[in-house]
Amino acid sequence: MSRGKFITLEGMDGAGKTTHLEWLRAKLQDRGLALTVTREPGGTPLGEALRKLLLDSHDPRHPDTEALLMFAARREHIAHVIEPALAAGHCVLCDRFTDAFFNYQLYQFCDWFDPGSQPFPRVSPQLQSNRYKR
Repeated sequence: MSRGKFITLEGMDGAGKTTHLEWLRAKLQDRGLALTVTREPGGTPLGEALRKLLLDSHDPRHPDTEALLMFAARREHIAHVIEPALAAGHCVLCDRFTDAFFNYQLYQFCDWFDPGSQPFPRVSPQLQSNRYKR
């Protein structure tokens, strides 16, 4: 059995990640691929609890504390969801991972960071189709 693929959908809130993830899930399922769909923060019971704490809390906390909680959630996520699924040959679709995490952390806590400065290549549907035919 071959190792699975890890695909992340990145972007700030409202960018359409979840919509694209559902579209991609349907396309990959139509091809008969084994899928594991997950998200960050979250993906495990501990990750979901930390997600709730991080997203719903209005209590002030030190930026380092928030980052450490996110890394703790990520470690559990990798160990208990992502790695086992990849080892089983699944294609893992993850709603956010490293890029969104770092962009959010920098945007929240650094007055010099502009998330719009991260390039995102775009191609026409025709060019994309031609590339996939190779």
